[in-house]
Amino acid sequence: MRLGRIIFLFFIWAMAVLEGVAMAVDEDVEYYRTFYTNYKHPFGVRDKITKEESEQLETYIIAKKDKEGRVVSIIKMHKGEVFFHFEYTYYKNGKLASMKSN
Repeated sequence: MRLGRIIFLFFIWAMAVLEGVAMAVDEDVEYYRTFYTNYKHPFGVRDKITKEESEQLETYIIAKKDKEGRVVSIIKMHKGEVFFHFEYTYYKNGKLASMKSN
């Protein structure tokens, strides 16, 4: 019984980690070389690249944006693994409401 519970909890954890990698398959994601931070927004992106270029890099950024062009999800990939993953929500006025890390 205990082994079954451990396997179940591991499965839930693995699904949460892989959620970030699965986002990279979405058609509405963009790839970048670097990110930046400032007082208005914890992480932004710069130096856009193609998916093919990202496959040649050891470290790159995967970003998903909303219809207004705001970053709603950012993933830093390093050597094929998720280094960090953040998701953002915004107020109706466009200001950052919250940031969640996975």
